[in-house]
Amino acid sequence: MKISPPMLNVVLSGFESVGEMLEGKFGTPWISVNYP
Repeated sequence: MKISPPMLNVVLSGFESVGEMLEGKFGTPWISVNYP
């Protein structure tokens, strides 16, 4: 299955949102996704 760049950006953005949500909930950076 091929994932187009726009779709990949959406997936990465989703992970970042989850990471921020967990960080806000638990007070510690649990998931960190860094990309240009």
